[in-house]
Amino acid sequence: MMNSNTYRSSVNLPEVVKVIDNENYTTILRNKGLCELTYKSKGIITLDVAKELTKEILDFYPKGYVIVADSDDVMLNISSEAREYFAKAPEILEKRKAQAIISRNLGQRLMAKFYINFYSHSCPTKAFSNKNDAFIWISQYLLD
Repeated sequence: MMNSNTYRSSVNLPEVVKVIDNENYTTILRNKGLCELTYKSKGIITLDVAKELTKEILDFYPKGYVIVADSDDVMLNISSEAREYFAKAPEILEKRKAQAIISRNLGQRLMAKFYINFYSHSCPTKAFSNKNDAFIWISQYLLD
């Protein structure tokens, strides 16, 4: 049985501390620096939205964080400027310790692979087709 802290009973996730929900995304901020980000299907991630999201995350995790981003169905709604910002902004590169990207359909997986391969990343970055595998992988990078 799944609950808010376990996926398929194989990953015990740190406790939820804060949830940020708006028209573009939902962010679940957990202990141990774990940020869960789910982009909304009708959301549009512009550079301004990307900067707002980053500020919220960095304000909550000043020492660093790991992120699981669920990009299913919305990767194409992320502007190229926002993608570049997520990949190159110094404030992100300094604090992000690992990132997992979840994409369930072929088109989204291709976009995620492009993002991973096109930009050089300062932290371990990997694409997954489901949350369980993403959380298993990211758990090795959780912060104390």
